Amino acid sequence: MTELRVINGIKKEKPNYRRIYSKAFANTLKSALKETEEIKEFQFSDLSLDIRKKLVLYGVKNINATNLDILDSELLVGTFNTISMLNSMMGTFTPREFLTVFPITKEYDGERYGMKDYFYTKKAIEEFGMDKVIGEEMKRFHWDYTNRELTKFATRTMAIMSAISRSESDKGVVEEFFGKQVSITHAMTEDHQDKQLPTNNDTRKAQEVMSFRDAVHNWIIEVFDDECKEVLDDSMKGKLTSDAFDKEASAVFGTFLTELYTENREKFIELAKPIYEEYCRMKNEEDTYWKREQLKNANLSLIVNKKLTPKQQLRE
Repeated sequence: MTELRVINGIKKEKPNYRRIYSKAFANTLKSALKETEEIKEFQFSDLSLDIRKKLVLYGVKNINATNLDILDSELLVGTFNTISMLNSMMGTFTPREFLTVFPITKEYDGERYGMKDYFYTKKAIEEFGMDKVIGEEMKRFHWDYTNRELTKFATRTMAIMSAISRSESDKGVVEEFFGKQVSITHAMTEDHQDKQLPTNNDTRKAQEVMSFRDAVHNWIIEVFDDECKEVLDDSMKGKLTSDAFDKEASAVFGTFLTELYTENREKFIELAKPIYEEYCRMKNEEDTYWKREQLKNANLSLIVNKKLTPKQQLRE
């Protein structure tokens, strides 16, 4: 009889997308410089359409694959300048050309859930004009556009702006916007009991620390940050206490599922179905148990109130 043995497979190394797109972007940039070396007053529109498309696509994917945590202030500024260049270059496209670089995400139920979708974007493009150069209206065009790569790109842009602002003034974009009404920045001090408390940098008054759960729910800590990943890793290894799971992991799981429900309804249903089925099973068990307990209590009450004889009790 043939014996079957389990052998360890060869693990494939995860591609370094940052390196791939960075190299592709650099090579295309070299081609662009050669193409325009004889032009004195260079404009992005002087580049061939093919070069512009490649620069924008590789540039956006490069930004999205960059680990922002390892960038110092100088690199953050350089990255932001690259983002500004990419946005300006996108403005040289017409919507018809833009569609070939970033196709509209094929989600069709936006009207039902009050979200942008394929039809919303198509209507916005038709109103704008398929062959009109986007130009200075790039921000508005981007706002009406539905594409996950561009959504991530916009999120990265805000994160970089906030990091630059925080490196210069100890305040991120959100803190600057809300001013003194919301002050998240603080320095650690000690009270009379040697307990550490954060001190508001504006008022110099001690304030309570925002919990991890609240920080996740308010997007101070993003669901895909390393802190959230560590919490989920610990929960899957069973290292968290019940209290820690309730305060930390449940916030990350809940926020992620909300985002997944919004972005990909079918995937959400696929992943959540086993959990929902287990919930229904446990609920049925709980309902059956309490119905049984209520029936016992009802019978006991009947016995006490009517003072039934043993024969009547058996009959009941």
